[in-house]
Amino acid sequence: MASEGLTLRPAVPADLPMLEIWARAAAAGDGPPFIAVTFSTFEKEPGRGSLLIVEDAGTEAGYVVLSRLWSNRLRGEVAIIDDMHAEGIDQHLIEFEVRRFASEHGLSVVLGRDETGHLVESA
Repeated sequence: MASEGLTLRPAVPADLPMLEIWARAAAAGDGPPFIAVTFSTFEKEPGRGSLLIVEDAGTEAGYVVLSRLWSNRLRGEVAIIDDMHAEGIDQHLIEFEVRRFASEHGLSVVLGRDETGHLVESA
């Protein structure tokens, strides 16, 4: 199911200008982008989450904010796809890559949001 050439990589400081453009496009009208604060927080406290760049065949195409938390009900460390923006890439393909990234980092469950905004296990 993985897209040929679709990868995720951790964001670096040089990505911030593009991240702010994407965040502004993803949340038009929601106020100024908060992505620099998220980047700084995760850089200082990596256990809180990951800010990932979506690359399609080596071209940066968007980002995913993956926040971590402990869940008693889900029996361990889980990740929430807190925010995601990637133009021209099927969301399910990105979620597939996020689940792969999460499992490589000891996270057994990835939660996303349904159309009403409620957290649900990512398919």
